[in-house]
Amino acid sequence: MDIKSQIRLAVAAQLASPPRDRLGLLLLGQPGVGKTAVVAAVAAELGAVEGAGLETVLGSVRAPEDFLGLPIPDGTGGVAYAPPAWARRLAAHCCDGKIGVLFLDEASAASPVVQGALLRVVHERVVGDLVLPPSVAVIAAANPVEIAAGGWDLAAPLASRFCTIPFPCPDADA
Repeated sequence: MDIKSQIRLAVAAQLASPPRDRLGLLLLGQPGVGKTAVVAAVAAELGAVEGAGLETVLGSVRAPEDFLGLPIPDGTGGVAYAPPAWARRLAAHCCDGKIGVLFLDEASAASPVVQGALLRVVHERVVGDLVLPPSVAVIAAANPVEIAAGGWDLAAPLASRFCTIPFPCPDADA
């Protein structure tokens, strides 16, 4: 089975599972082999394009607040956690059941503190105070830590929330 078929199957399995039982999909492969392009192609087949159902979030340039939400006073003496724009766009796209894809690119380049914040997004499908619709699939991409520039191993709690598929290195003809 080719890699696009494996990704489509993993997305279908995610969407068929109850949200709290879902595993995200982790594509693990060498840098520069087309992980991002293949995810974009599969998302487009599902009706999602960048900014309209496909949200690509780079782990290497994000802070914990980009996943936990920005704390703001709620007017009653408490604090609300405002979700970032990417999460609001994704939820709006999926509000009527359309499929959406959250693509966590460069997941192994996310600092350990950001990986901790990602845990709630991947496991509970919650960003700030926003619950992502059930039609959102989570896909992440990572490079093996031994070849990733400035990368970390995925923390065990986060890694266990993913089904990992090795991403093949294309041959010269491809």
